[in-house]
Amino acid sequence: MGYEKAISVDITGELAEYISSAVGEYGLYEAFRAELQEAFAEPESNHRYVTAEDVIARNKLRG
Repeated sequence: MGYEKAISVDITGELAEYISSAVGEYGLYEAFRAELQEAFAEPESNHRYVTAEDVIARNKLRG
């Protein structure tokens, strides 16, 4: 029942500028990958245990 459909959209103006600034020079995936590699390179002694409730509470504070 499932299928894939590709859609191409031209984006200009303020939205195009915003996307360019959010994605950056190396693309969103590359920036995210670099952050993950850096995080996983840390020794386990630097890791902190958090629960889902901890994350939800933290995110509510950030608004």
